[in-house]
This record gives sequence, structure tokens and C-alpha cells, in this order.
Amino acid sequence: MKNKMLLSVVILLSLLLSACSSIPSGFVSKEEHFQQGGFQDYTDYAKYVYESSYAFEKNSDYSPVSESDINMIKGYTDNFKDWMSNRLSEYDFDYSSVTAGDYYRLKVKYNDNPYSDYTLWFFDTETYTLYYFHNNT
Repeated sequence: MKNKMLLSVVILLSLLLSACSSIPSGFVSKEEHFQQGGFQDYTDYAKYVYESSYAFEKNSDYSPVSESDINMIKGYTDNFKDWMSNRLSEYDFDYSSVTAGDYYRLKVKYNDNPYSDYTLWFFDTETYTLYYFHNNT
């Protein structure tokens, strides 16, 4: 039983570290809200503030937001807010900050059910803030 618990902790930590590896270094402040007690089903929200957008302009992992991407991003942030309904004191994302020219990265595990397991990284070029949304439910 002890070995199973240790293995579970190692797997959870490796998942968190692999998700966070898409967060470019160089942020000057951060605010992280990782769900406590979740093993497989968890919802995490974080913000990382940078001094400029340089880390995203040259990063091939991130794509510039186009006008046609805005509704897709809104779909994920709306879905995410629903999952954060009992943790709204931790969630302060303002959808109106999504504009063409920002940057994003989206990782979806199941294409046939895109809202069941996803990670969205969204960088707002006006505030130099990277938002991290992860939902695995």
C-alpha cells in the first residue's frame, strides 16, 4: 500500500512538472492555485507575469491569437470558469483581455471530447501575463 501511494505521488508530480514545462522562464511574479487532494481529476489555475512579451514572440510552442481563435479560447475559458465555480476567489480571468495578437497554446487529450482533459496557456500582451488553465475531469 505504501509503495502504491509513493508511486501515485511520483506520477502526480511528473504530470504537474510536464505541464508547467510549457511556462517560459523569466517571469517576475506568479500566483498558482493547484487543486489539493486530486489524483487524476483536478483543475489548476495560475498566472505568471513577465516584463515583456519577448519569451512568447520567439517561442514556437505558442501561436499568435487570430480573430478566428478568440471564440475557441472563450469556449475553454467559459468551461474552465464553470469548473472553478466553487473556487471563484482564486479565479480572476477576464475574457475581454483576449485579443488578436496575444499568444496561446492548447493541449487537448481527447479530440472527441475536447473539454474533458485540456490545458490552455494564454499570454495577454497588454499585461504581460501568462494564464495557465488545466482541467482534467
